[in-house]
Amino acid sequence: MTAVLRRAWIGEERLSIVFWYWAFLGSIAAGLALAFASRVADTAGTKPIGAAITLGVVVVSVAYYTFVAVAMWRCAPNVRRPIWRTIGRVYAVAQAGLMLYWLYEVALWLAE
Repeated sequence: MTAVLRRAWIGEERLSIVFWYWAFLGSIAAGLALAFASRVADTAGTKPIGAAITLGVVVVSVAYYTFVAVAMWRCAPNVRRPIWRTIGRVYAVAQAGLMLYWLYEVALWLAE
């Protein structure tokens, strides 16, 4: 497992592996975890506990999505058809932009 992560991080893994396993399936799992954590945070009863739970999920999610975006960018050349390199890199940039927007939204929520 760590070998695959290392290969993805340094750009030696196939783009299809990084996309389907880490970006697609991993994002579904991360989304479910985020939905569960936000539900727990909403029902925690006090703002500090909910904020702490949300902040913990944000830190883990940012680390994960940063890994995926960097791995997608670095592994984009590892394809047979050049169009997939472009699509992979566009996806990585879009994911980074969405992550920044998401961080902005979380900051607004925490500031309330």
